[in-house]
Amino acid sequence: HRAWPVVRTVARFELRRLAADGAVRVVLLVLALGVLAGALTGREWRAAQLAAGAEARAADAARLDSLRTVLAERANDTTPLAPFGDPRAPYAAGTSLARRWIVLPTRPLGALAVGHGDLVPGYARVSMLARETLYATEELENPANLLAGRLDLAFVLAVLYPLLVIALGYNVLAAEREGGTLRLLRAQPVPLGAVLAGKALARGGALIAAAVLLVLAGALAAGVPLGEPGALGGLALVVLLVVAYGALWLALALLVNAGRRGSAANALVLLGAWLGAVVLAPSLLAAVVAAWAPAPSRVELVQARREASRDASARAAQALAAFMQDHPELAPPGRPVDAGNAQLRNLAVQDDVARAVRPLTARFERQLARQQGAVDRWRFVSPALMVHGAMTALAGTDAARFRAFEQAGEGYVTRLRDHWAPLVARGARLGPADVDAIPAFAWQEPPLARAARRTLADVAVLALAALALTTVALRRVGRSAIDG
Repeated sequence: HRAWPVVRTVARFELRRLAADGAVRVVLLVLALGVLAGALTGREWRAAQLAAGAEARAADAARLDSLRTVLAERANDTTPLAPFGDPRAPYAAGTSLARRWIVLPTRPLGALAVGHGDLVPGYARVSMLARETLYATEELENPANLLAGRLDLAFVLAVLYPLLVIALGYNVLAAEREGGTLRLLRAQPVPLGAVLAGKALARGGALIAAAVLLVLAGALAAGVPLGEPGALGGLALVVLLVVAYGALWLALALLVNAGRRGSAANALVLLGAWLGAVVLAPSLLAAVVAAWAPAPSRVELVQARREASRDASARAAQALAAFMQDHPELAPPGRPVDAGNAQLRNLAVQDDVARAVRPLTARFERQLARQQGAVDRWRFVSPALMVHGAMTALAGTDAARFRAFEQAGEGYVTRLRDHWAPLVARGARLGPADVDAIPAFAWQEPPLARAARRTLADVAVLALAALALTTVALRRVGRSAIDG
């Protein structure tokens, strides 16, 4: 408690110095501009996602209304069904006329972190045959690469924010040593650690407080709907991330200042630490994980599907026989399967293709899951990766949520297949009521508590690391000599 009055006095004096320092205003202006740019980018991206979802739903409604109208007009049409393109034929409806869009809902904090949305669209068009074509709408990459995405708020916090902390903290004690005032301070009965703590509290506290206010203002500028469930709680977790991340970089600056180097040397050391933590560590982690669990080539996947499709088409009769053996419930009651049913034969061919490429796609999924799991477990090697990952998890733009959306889409394709296949097998004629019986896509939102737990774990790690570095810095400066 003897040191606290010194800390308080030094902090008040340092705040007055900062208020008169033009460099501090420049730092705050850069942070404000970065937050504004990130907020506007996120707002634009979220608006585009919402517009795309609304357009997809409107297109679905218009398509189904049109099909319902056509079927009502042809209710008394007794002409034989055409093999393809006849709106009364279940095959035509299931493959094209009643195709559906599936849309991933945008979370309230989606505007704060674009994340995986740079790589994977939050919507896809599916039909009863589109089992594998979901892969054609995305580029699956290691989550570590997301740090080089759009200039959203997550990018500003993970990459730009530490540089501004460094700009205010690199000479927090070195400037006193170079100006000769450190010797005068040591001549007074005050602990040098208290002086360092007071200066750091003023500089770091001012910047972290400004960052918190700017992030909250940025969330409002980004159009975060505060009234939606989870929005306020998510913003509170973002604030904790900002405080803990800023405290970590401030603590590192204190540790560097506790040595006997000059301001220029301190700046180089801190910039090197930033380069390693923000750029090199994520890139190295991505390279190591990709080498440890390489995903099969997308070209290999496309080629395998192409060959399987050619082989299955060449032996369509055998594919149909195998298909009916696997699905005896589709056989028309009391009569044999019509081997000339082109629609049913196409279903059999598609089923045969899916069976042929399933081992490769399963391997693709396993390797991708291993990659993403490894990056998640080893994210602690880079504080920037921790912050960015936590932000995307809170925003709902992380790889895990997009993968859950893909799996839900694949499950929906199966439901469509199970709905249309019996109608195709018995040669049913569709009516207006059949349009209303088409299964709808159902999305089960992953629990927000999972993202909250991850974020709190990251905050705890960052805070403990900041506390450890600060403790070492204060002990080191307390034992150091004035001039070495």
